[in-house]
Amino acid sequence: MDLEAVYDDLNETLGDQPPAAEGLLGLVERLRGHVRMLSEVAVADPRYPPPALVTAAIARGRLLLDESFSAGEPCVGLARRLAFVTSDLAEGLLDAHCIKDDH
Repeated sequence: MDLEAVYDDLNETLGDQPPAAEGLLGLVERLRGHVRMLSEVAVADPRYPPPALVTAAIARGRLLLDESFSAGEPCVGLARRLAFVTSDLAEGLLDAHCIKDDH
């Protein structure tokens, strides 16, 4: 798992400057991929259910994965919501020692 790529996309989405319009659609798709990947890691072993924060983030993420979008302001909002879910998933999985950050 490339957490550096996850952090790069979170920074691009939630940093001081809004994401660039020309790369917004790709950014949303990458964030959706992060949500899917982290959600799959969270439920990979049924013997170890995810913490409540992660379970809640998975539920929020599922709603966002099906949300339609097009370039423009609504897409920025979707990107930010996906980034918050991605951040919650990554933080919860790191805290639960389900993933590790090599940095």
